[in-house]
Amino acid sequence: MSGVSLVDTVAVLIINLFSALATGGSIIAGQHLCAKDEDNASQEAQQLIILTFTLSIVIT
Repeated sequence: MSGVSLVDTVAVLIINLFSALATGGSIIAGQHLCAKDEDNASQEAQQLIILTFTLSIVIT
């Protein structure tokens, strides 16, 4: 029973990590979009996708 509880805690931590990355990335990209700076918004989104993909591969 305690083994399941330990795994669940790690899973919640990983979910919160990816949620924080998504929230932060969308805020930064949104600021660029509001400033009519679509090139930097696109670059920020690409960086977030690469970071998320790399982090998920490392965790896996």
